[in-house]
Amino acid sequence: MASVFDLKGLLHIVEWVKALNNFDKDADYGVFANLLDVDTGRDSGQLLSDAAFRERTTRAGEARGLLRKFRDDIENHHPGGAASLFVDTLMDKTQWVEEDKLYKRQRSLAANYLTSGDYLRASIYAFEAIITAQVQERGGNPDRFEDREAAKADFENQNKPDTWNSYRQLRNLRNALAHGNPPSRRDIRQMMDSPECLRETLKCLIDTLLP
Repeated sequence: MASVFDLKGLLHIVEWVKALNNFDKDADYGVFANLLDVDTGRDSGQLLSDAAFRERTTRAGEARGLLRKFRDDIENHHPGGAASLFVDTLMDKTQWVEEDKLYKRQRSLAANYLTSGDYLRASIYAFEAIITAQVQERGGNPDRFEDREAAKADFENQNKPDTWNSYRQLRNLRNALAHGNPPSRRDIRQMMDSPECLRETLKCLIDTLLP
């Protein structure tokens, strides 16, 4: 008589591996939501899905609150089953919430999105991190629009030679990526014609402006 094997557990692990591969491509935590809900029997997956939505719509503060709840839930109720094989990876990928300053969290998100090839979000978070750092350096409130605009204007008026060219390049790249119009500057057009060049340029700008 042929042996009969229960493949449900193996297939569930395969689903986790697929979700992890999808996350590596687009940095969307939401791909784990249903799998976590099945394995934990709680709303851990919903927290992750809600956090992913807010993070991907550049509401990092709201995303952080949800991810901290998620991380607390995981630490207090370590999941079993297939989830136990992947939960450490999830904790690593949400580690950015533990950074002590907002601009550092934004920088981490920029780096994460750059790794996954999401150049638009990488440029947005990197640019916002620069402004946030300037606001906090001035003792302002980074969540207040007026403080951000004042810090941005002051930084641009200073026109510091060691950072100005990098800042202007990042600003132009962010605008070109966000608006979708052909950039007027030749160097920006050349960067946007090559994924490798765009990735390396953004990485260099992030490292230079947000060491």
